[in-house]
Formats: sequence, structure tokens, C-alpha cells
Amino acid sequence: MKKNIFTILLIITSSIIQSQTVKKNAVYFNFSSGLSRSEDGLAFLVNGSAKQWSPMINVGVGYRYNKNFGLELNGSTMITPISAEGVLVINSGKVEIEAKHSNVILSPMVFLPFSNKSEIFLKVGCGILFSKSTIATSSNNDNEVFTDNFGYLIGLGYNKKVSENLVLSAQFDFSDSYGKKEVWTGDLGLLHVGIRYSFKSN
Repeated sequence: MKKNIFTILLIITSSIIQSQTVKKNAVYFNFSSGLSRSEDGLAFLVNGSAKQWSPMINVGVGYRYNKNFGLELNGSTMITPISAEGVLVINSGKVEIEAKHSNVILSPMVFLPFSNKSEIFLKVGCGILFSKSTIATSSNNDNEVFTDNFGYLIGLGYNKKVSENLVLSAQFDFSDSYGKKEVWTGDLGLLHVGIRYSFKSN
């Protein structure tokens, strides 16, 4: 009888361990896509209008130390540029601007499981924010400006396990300002959904 009880407990324990949302000591890849919005950073324009939404993709690799802590390295980029047009404050000249933002971010992760197959997570990271702006005025041909700066990113998300190795993910990220005041500057919000695939565990 004791042997049977021990066997049952062993099976139950094994099932709980195997049903973790992401395996312990697991290396995983992630891919996601969604919509980003740049906050208004066009103080050098008057009577300006802006298209500040853009689709964005994100790819990365992560390592899950245990059920509560991990580390991710991610890169994100806009698929299409955001754009604006208006009149310059300095000389009242008409101008059209396009900008594309990208980043590479390293983020410690905190996971908070609330069932065997779902959890929420928080990430706070820092890295390099890249921006490419194209400026066209009535008196000048297109002028490209490249900028990069060190910045932060904060993310909050939800994971749902769908198989032993595959997890669906949804998250919102908020990052520091991109670019420079003279071309385009502003914080960026990104709402995206994707998958995480764990391919190794101890």
C-alpha cells in the first residue's frame, strides 16, 4: 500500500514539474509582431500632422534560470516608417519627415506563475535605440539622419503554454525616447503577440 501511494505521489509530482509554463534551465527563442506608436516629438514643427503608428517585429533569445527568473536579449524594428509633415519653426519652410526605429535590448525577467499553464511576467531592460530619419524640404533634397542612444525598456506580458515546448505570449513594451529633437524624438509603445519555443532544458 505504501509503495502504491509513493508511486502515485511520484507520478503527480512529475506531472506538475513537466507542466511548467516554460521549462526550468531552458533556452528559448521568441518571435512576435504587433503595432507600435511613437509619442509626439515634433516640437520643431508648427501646424504639423503625423502618422505615428507602425507595425513592428521582435525576435530574441532567452534563458530561464528557474520558474521565477530569466534573461532575454531582443531586437525589434519597425516594418514601415512613421511620418510627419508641417512647417518649420525656424524658417517657416515646409518639411516632410519619415522615421524608422529599432532597438537591441537586454532584459532581466521576473515570472509569476498562477497556474500550471499560465503566468505573467515583467521585464526591465536597457540597450541601444536606433533611429533613421529622412527629411525633405522645399529647398533641399532628402537628407538622411542616423542616430543611436542608450535607453531603457519596460515590458509586462502574459504566457500561455500550448505544448511541452511551445508558449503563446502577449505583451506591452514601453521604451525610452528615440532620435534627436531636431529630427524626431519620443517614447515608443509596442503591443505585440507571438510565440516562445523552448529547445533545451536540464
